[in-house]
Amino acid sequence: MSRPIFRLLLAVIIAGALSLGAERAQAADGAITKELLASLNSDDSIRGDDSSKAWQVLFDAYLKMSPPPQPVGPLFNLDTIWPGMSDWSSVMQWAKSNPGMADAVIQASERAIIGLPYGCQNVPSTYAEKGLCIDIDVSEGQRTLSFGYLDAVDVIAAYCTAEIYRRLESGDTDGGIKLMMAQLTVMRMFCDRQFMDEKLSNILMLTRCLSNARDCFWKYMDQISVEQFQQIAMREIPYLRPDRARLLIPEADRLVADAVLQDVFDEVTGDPIPERFAVVFTRIQAEQEPLTRLGAAKRWRNIAMQHGSFEASRERLKLIYDDWWRRWRLREYGDLVTYPSEFDKTNAMRYAGVLLSIENIQQLFLIRNNLRVAVYGTAVSAALCAFKRDNGSYPASIDNRATRLYGSYLSKKMDADPYYYREELNGLDSFRYRVLRKETSLDVGVERLWLEAGEALLYSLGGNQEDDLGAEHVDGGDEQDIVLWPPVKALLRQEGSIE
Repeated sequence: MSRPIFRLLLAVIIAGALSLGAERAQAADGAITKELLASLNSDDSIRGDDSSKAWQVLFDAYLKMSPPPQPVGPLFNLDTIWPGMSDWSSVMQWAKSNPGMADAVIQASERAIIGLPYGCQNVPSTYAEKGLCIDIDVSEGQRTLSFGYLDAVDVIAAYCTAEIYRRLESGDTDGGIKLMMAQLTVMRMFCDRQFMDEKLSNILMLTRCLSNARDCFWKYMDQISVEQFQQIAMREIPYLRPDRARLLIPEADRLVADAVLQDVFDEVTGDPIPERFAVVFTRIQAEQEPLTRLGAAKRWRNIAMQHGSFEASRERLKLIYDDWWRRWRLREYGDLVTYPSEFDKTNAMRYAGVLLSIENIQQLFLIRNNLRVAVYGTAVSAALCAFKRDNGSYPASIDNRATRLYGSYLSKKMDADPYYYREELNGLDSFRYRVLRKETSLDVGVERLWLEAGEALLYSLGGNQEDDLGAEHVDGGDEQDIVLWPPVKALLRQEGSIE
């Protein structure tokens, strides 16, 4: 065989081998994504009979809705919609003209789970075309995580807000309360989704919906009956269950991180593959910090030479999540909370790929606690309204507690401030409460509000766990108290400080 022919044959063989290798790599990549989706969709929040799932009920109605008067976004959302807003008439007409969406929310609230499967290929094409899905792909060096359906949840929440106010304004108190409770139930169901981004978005959304509920209690107190307030305080709100045993940490990010790790290590030796590190982690880093892409590939090749093995990386990933789980399930406050987490203690070079592949969920602890404040505080607020409607005034405080509500108006276990742990009680103490004897100031940012004598003041200690007497309200609750009653948003609207 002549040398030119030999070279040509050799080139063909090499090209064929490379092509076969690429096909095998793509097949392996596709298998990783397929296996990941199978794991995600085997979770209890997804599995079950279709009759127990709410996602299609909601999204079928969403696709039939007429567009809102303006796009839902920073200027038009469930925080800005209320009867005193500009252009309320068009918002009211939009709500009134889409009764199917209200019916769908009420019907969905009677289901057990949202049940939306992961993977856009697992929903009808009509949904996928509108972004009503979760796009997940860890193939060919990519890590795609896109939660397009959350935009639809924003629109549904805005619609419910408008329709609740419209019904209450029209005197349809029963209809308004029914939709309000259904919205809270559905939003609580969305909080059981598995990814960090989903948890953050939906927990914050539910917290805002509860704020609107307290606003409605304030604005329409005279038309909501004692029995309705009692039903809300003792049956409806307690059903939301935001406690550590029912509202779990996001586990799906760990599964995605594990899939990413499978993509960058040699499946035989378990050693890092420098080029795969460069391709995969440069893309992930660019998603989070676009300006850091320059030079990142070279850095990740160098990191691969010092990185822990596949087995060690998976073990580190498990250790981080096991630590978060222990902290999440702690009874209120304990010594473990004060110690650095396994995430914080992880070597930033040896396990750089692990750290980049997951999010630090520590921020979720504060957001979960704020949700608990909102849930429990909304129940107590409803009970205060029931007592006032029944007796003509708010109950007198006993040792800065609303203990006179217990029994007839409120379950004692709902009067528990997540930021007020007391060792002598081995648990949580109640929210701080008192009836004001004189006109009292309340600072909200740069605004100073004045509360009338005889008004009830209910508040959480907030993240600093100190009693600042409810003199200043901070939404996040990390520095000052969180005032629950009277509802701050209603007061600001009443003063004209916000539209």
